[in-house]
Amino acid sequence: MSNFIVNLLKAYKDEGYEISVGLNPLNGSTNGHFAYLVNLSDVEKATGGSDIDYDEYKKFIISKNASDEKKNIHSFILNILTKLLSIIPATRNSQEEKFENQSYFFTGGGISYEELFFFEMLLNSFKPRNEFLIGIASGWSTIALGLISAEAKLWGMDNCTEGSDAFEGLQLTEKIAKNLKLNLSIYRGSSPEEIPIFLNGVGKIMDFAFIDGLHTNEQIFRDYIGLQPYMADTCIMTFHDVLCWNMIDGWKNIVRVAEKNNFQHRILRRTTSGMGILYRNIDQDTKECIDAFYQNPTFLCPT
Repeated sequence: MSNFIVNLLKAYKDEGYEISVGLNPLNGSTNGHFAYLVNLSDVEKATGGSDIDYDEYKKFIISKNASDEKKNIHSFILNILTKLLSIIPATRNSQEEKFENQSYFFTGGGISYEELFFFEMLLNSFKPRNEFLIGIASGWSTIALGLISAEAKLWGMDNCTEGSDAFEGLQLTEKIAKNLKLNLSIYRGSSPEEIPIFLNGVGKIMDFAFIDGLHTNEQIFRDYIGLQPYMADTCIMTFHDVLCWNMIDGWKNIVRVAEKNNFQHRILRRTTSGMGILYRNIDQDTKECIDAFYQNPTFLCPT
């Protein structure tokens, strides 16, 4: 195991947290693993218990919302709640002891161990000087990238809207970064609207970006458009969760514009989340690091 991963795990453990494989840090865990990103009782409170008549609720949603967009959003939320509550009765007895006397952050997750190895190989070859990150949550990905790129300056951005503990997660990130002496500056704001406020103020051009903010087709395209003017001629931009969050349409729109800006592109199917990556003017060694996590898409989906 790479030393930076050992240091990453230790940094959270020193603050009293165990890590569930790139998910949220869990305080007081005996095994460092948990099944859900939300507390079971919180879900029941939010939904009024498990005795909801979902068919009636769905009819209500469809009848009360005229636009297809709103119907789709509410149906998506309904499906998530239905699936989550359906697995609670079968697993609750075995899980509730693990939740007793434990606390964890209800906010975003992060990159997997397999993806950590990818970034270690990629960034050790590319050696970026300025890295920009959209989406901080509890800092797992941010701290990991900072440990890999020890000489780089990191600029992070998060609007603290993902989960009730998003702000606490941001504070934990800043504390760990300070303890590890990482060169990290965090701006609390929204992408892409506030990217100019942040980056015009620091006057820096980025040569690496990790985009892991709001996971919608529209948002990842907006993140690209907002950040692209601040990227160096030689640079890499990575987009987390493109495949596993079904953001192919957004990725296609990114590629359409990015090709006009001299970017090459890949979807990395050999990463656990199916990351998208843009790059231009990089050397052959760095390109081979990318291709090592690439798979020909002949029968899967377009790049």
